[in-house]
Amino acid sequence: IKDLVLGRVATRELTTFNILYSQTASDFENLVNMVEGLCDVNPKGQLVPCIATEWGTEDGGITWTFKLRDNSKWVNVNGEELGACDSADFLTGLEWVLNFHKNESSNTSMPMEMIKGATEYYEWTKGLSEEEAFALTAGEGSKFLEMVGIAAPDAHTVVYTCVSEKPYFDTLAGYSCLFPLAQEMVDELGVKGVKE
Repeated sequence: IKDLVLGRVATRELTTFNILYSQTASDFENLVNMVEGLCDVNPKGQLVPCIATEWGTEDGGITWTFKLRDNSKWVNVNGEELGACDSADFLTGLEWVLNFHKNESSNTSMPMEMIKGATEYYEWTKGLSEEEAFALTAGEGSKFLEMVGIAAPDAHTVVYTCVSEKPYFDTLAGYSCLFPLAQEMVDELGVKGVKE
């Protein structure tokens, strides 16, 4: 295609820059070009590497291991490097999605139906005060890591544990609820700053 013209409504603006929070097509059509997920789909509908260079399951789809490339970087609007994107950022991203007060129930259905402990963590955070929930992280020793079926055995490996065999889980690896989020950004901007 050489001459593609897409019509846009002039009033159609982004409602958020947080891909973990948004659920609108007008946001996604822009944000998916700014943030990468584990995998992507090429124009032929084939699953291709993105941040993950390889992935697989050895138990029929209960446990999925994604190996991350070692050169993924967070950059600002000016293209200046802010730091490495590693496995811890995928933990932070999923904690954000499953934290009732941080994410206000956006993009929760897929992980709650598929990832072990996701529903339980979501319900647990619902019972906390906003202040308590905002203080939670996905760091070592956290309630999140204790409850939810996700692990980062090293900086370049993310392991998801599903509630049952999900032989198609890798096809969802480009879904926004599995995108990374840097804890350093949350620390700098605060939860409310990241929400905007």
